[in-house]
Amino acid sequence: PIEGIIGEVFVQPNQGVLPGDLILAFDDTNLQSQKDLADQELAVAQAEYQSANQAAVRDRDVASELPVLQAVIEQRQTQLRYTQGLLDRSNIYAEKQGIVVIPKVTELEGMPVQVGERLFTLAEPGEVELEFWLAVGDGIPLPYNARVTMFLNVYPEQAHRGNVRFVNYQAEVSPDGILGYRGRAEFITNDELRIGWRGTAK
Repeated sequence: PIEGIIGEVFVQPNQGVLPGDLILAFDDTNLQSQKDLADQELAVAQAEYQSANQAAVRDRDVASELPVLQAVIEQRQTQLRYTQGLLDRSNIYAEKQGIVVIPKVTELEGMPVQVGERLFTLAEPGEVELEFWLAVGDGIPLPYNARVTMFLNVYPEQAHRGNVRFVNYQAEVSPDGILGYRGRAEFITNDELRIGWRGTAK
């Protein structure tokens, strides 16, 4: 797990990416400073061990300190590996091909992030479903597989049909700031739809 501040976003909303493409990077200024410090501490520990190892030929008391100095080196190496691991994870790459669903880039950059917080969604281009909202005042019983028709804002004359798959039992605030019930439906028409399109559901 890693916490920090998002430093830079390298993609735009709804941009297609391939496996290995860099999506965003955390601000690694503090981590880089910690790594530099760990490098220095490891170099000092190794120099102390080397000096003691040479003196141990003549002084048995110094020889008895070698295991302790070796343990210090191992501790410094562990700290360095841990810090390097955090640095490696500060860059987030796409694990598969898909479309990056994110808010505005300016909203992400500079945002502090806690462990477990969702940053973006990597969606399958061919796996499109309908998310709809029922205002609390318009809440009607919608059984599984109930028919729903969507009219897109960009193509209002064309109907896209689907079957209800899920309706949340608990009201929540929609992206438009309206208290309602969130639902999902599977399209039964084989239309080419793009992630992020909006419209009206009936």
